[in-house]
Amino acid sequence: MSTIAVDAMGGDSAPQEIVKGAILAKEEGVEVILSGDKTLINNYLEGVNIPVIDYPEVISMTDNPVVSPQVTFLILSPSFTKT
Repeated sequence: MSTIAVDAMGGDSAPQEIVKGAILAKEEGVEVILSGDKTLINNYLEGVNIPVIDYPEVISMTDNPVVSPQVTFLILSPSFTKT
Protein backbone atom coordinates (compact mmCIF):
# COMPACT_ATOMS: atom_id res chain seq x y z
CA MET A 1 0.00 0.00 0.00
CA SER A 2 1.17 3.48 -0.78
CA THR A 3 1.67 6.35 1.61
CA ILE A 4 0.37 9.78 0.70
CA ALA A 5 1.35 13.12 2.21
CA VAL A 6 -1.39 15.76 2.30
CA ASP A 7 -1.24 19.48 2.98
CA ALA A 8 -4.05 19.67 5.53
CA MET A 9 -4.13 23.46 5.37
CA GLY A 10 -4.91 23.73 1.66
CA GLY A 11 -8.51 24.11 0.59
CA ASP A 12 -11.64 26.09 1.32
CA SER A 13 -12.67 24.09 4.39
CA ALA A 14 -9.22 23.20 5.67
CA PRO A 15 -8.18 21.62 7.85
CA GLN A 16 -11.52 20.08 8.92
CA GLU A 17 -12.57 18.57 5.58
CA ILE A 18 -9.02 17.54 4.67
CA VAL A 19 -8.65 15.66 7.96
CA LYS A 20 -12.04 13.97 7.45
CA GLY A 21 -10.79 12.73 4.08
CA ALA A 22 -7.53 11.52 5.61
CA ILE A 23 -9.48 9.56 8.24
CA LEU A 24 -11.63 7.96 5.54
CA ALA A 25 -8.53 7.06 3.52
CA LYS A 26 -6.90 5.48 6.59
CA GLU A 27 -10.05 3.42 7.20
CA GLU A 28 -9.65 2.12 3.63
CA GLY A 29 -6.06 1.06 4.33
CA VAL A 30 -4.19 4.03 2.88
CA GLU A 31 -1.25 5.32 4.92
CA VAL A 32 -1.61 9.08 5.28
CA ILE A 33 0.75 11.77 6.58
CA LEU A 34 -0.70 15.22 7.15
CA SER A 35 1.28 18.45 7.19
CA GLY A 36 0.34 21.86 8.49
CA ASP A 37 -0.49 23.50 11.80
CA LYS A 38 -0.47 20.50 14.15
CA THR A 39 -2.54 22.29 16.79
CA LEU A 40 -5.36 22.94 14.33
CA ILE A 41 -5.14 19.51 12.69
CA ASN A 42 -5.22 17.63 15.99
CA ASN A 43 -8.56 19.29 16.81
CA TYR A 44 -10.15 17.23 14.03
CA LEU A 45 -8.28 13.89 14.25
CA GLU A 46 -10.78 12.49 16.79
CA GLY A 47 -8.15 10.19 18.30
CA VAL A 48 -7.24 8.61 14.94
CA ASN A 49 -3.51 7.89 14.74
CA ILE A 50 -2.36 9.79 11.65
CA PRO A 51 1.15 11.31 11.69
CA VAL A 52 1.26 15.09 11.43
CA ILE A 53 4.29 17.08 10.31
CA ASP A 54 3.96 20.33 12.24
CA TYR A 55 4.42 23.21 9.85
CA PRO A 56 2.40 26.22 10.96
CA GLU A 57 3.92 28.62 8.40
CA VAL A 58 1.70 29.51 5.47
CA ILE A 59 2.55 30.19 1.84
CA SER A 60 0.37 33.14 0.84
CA MET A 61 -0.81 33.92 -2.66
CA THR A 62 1.92 36.56 -2.95
CA ASP A 63 4.79 34.29 -1.84
CA ASN A 64 7.06 32.65 -4.38
CA PRO A 65 6.50 28.90 -3.78
CA VAL A 66 9.82 28.00 -5.44
CA VAL A 67 11.79 29.59 -2.60
CA SER A 68 9.30 28.79 0.15
CA PRO A 69 10.75 27.04 3.23
CA GLN A 70 7.95 24.44 3.04
CA VAL A 71 8.88 23.42 -0.49
CA THR A 72 12.56 23.26 0.43
CA PHE A 73 11.75 21.07 3.43
CA LEU A 74 9.72 18.60 1.39
CA ILE A 75 12.35 18.39 -1.35
CA LEU A 76 15.35 18.00 0.95
CA SER A 77 13.85 15.96 3.78
CA PRO A 78 15.32 12.44 3.77
CA SER A 79 12.08 11.09 5.24
CA PHE A 80 10.36 11.83 1.93
CA THR A 81 12.90 10.10 -0.28
CA LYS A 82 12.13 6.65 -1.59
CA THR A 83 14.90 4.08 -1.48
